[in-house]
Amino acid sequence: KEDNDYEPPYTPDVNEETSSREREQSLFMLYENLQEGHAAQARKVFFSRQDYTGYRALEFYLHGNEAIEDSTVFFLRVGHDESNYYEYSTVVREGWTQARSGDSHVLSIALTEFTDLKLGEFAAADTASAAGPYEGERFTRVGFPSFSNISRLTIGVLNETPGGGDITGEIWLNDIRLSEVRRDVGRAERATVSARLADFADLNVDVRHVDSEFHTLGAEWGSGRDNISYNINGTVNMDRFVSGLGLSAPINVTWRRTVSRPRLLPNSDVELDAVESDAERSEALNRSIAFSLSRKRQSSDYWTHLLVDGLSVRASLAESESRSPTR
Repeated sequence: KEDNDYEPPYTPDVNEETSSREREQSLFMLYENLQEGHAAQARKVFFSRQDYTGYRALEFYLHGNEAIEDSTVFFLRVGHDESNYYEYSTVVREGWTQARSGDSHVLSIALTEFTDLKLGEFAAADTASAAGPYEGERFTRVGFPSFSNISRLTIGVLNETPGGGDITGEIWLNDIRLSEVRRDVGRAERATVSARLADFADLNVDVRHVDSEFHTLGAEWGSGRDNISYNINGTVNMDRFVSGLGLSAPINVTWRRTVSRPRLLPNSDVELDAVESDAERSEALNRSIAFSLSRKRQSSDYWTHLLVDGLSVRASLAESESRSPTR
């Protein structure tokens, strides 16, 4: 049903085929006799987990009807369940121009304004709340939600009238969306060096680096971790010093180091700077050396051939170290 009093927050686009403006609608929230301290709300539950960490902001349009009470508070919640969510709330003004939106009408909220409630003095608290930079708005964290695990979105109206008066009114809500897609350039690099010194020694060096934003074809996002690995493998044929004995005596040395640094705090949605990311790194170091000794040339002497030619000796030593952040 058309509402002749409805005015969109922006001028709709023109349909190229019909030369008429596209139809534009908002969600109407009607409330009557809402008592002090009571709230009316609507909820959308997603069938699958949503990941918002690939975006930087949440946007929407909000409209209050004429003569709306100053105590009318709109709230928007995103989270995993009723015990773990982020909430943005603001006193509703008349029209599309709200405190945060200004003349552009769009309310744009940086996701860091929510995740900051997990830092500093708020880090250990089960619930945290702080006033926003604009009059009448507030950010709240209940439990420990994460933008990497969103299962529901809730909108609602709260009556904060002092003295117990009821409120009745109408709110319009339009175009709830994520914005500012992360478009950081991802990089994957590899360098390989192989060297051979006659038939005495071989050396192979391989370095690989894949940053947190790089993703393959078909993948929507990167791994979220900056990974680098170093591989060095070398073989020295010691038997070249005693080639007349017909022995094979290679020594193989392997050294491998991998380092993985997260973009986000593990099991969270808090973005880390370079120093914090390095402190949360996982690292592994593997070293090994192997030696073998055997005859590579058969002896013409019967007893030497019987007792010595078939003998071989092998020895190896391996060592591993690893570190990972502990909580």
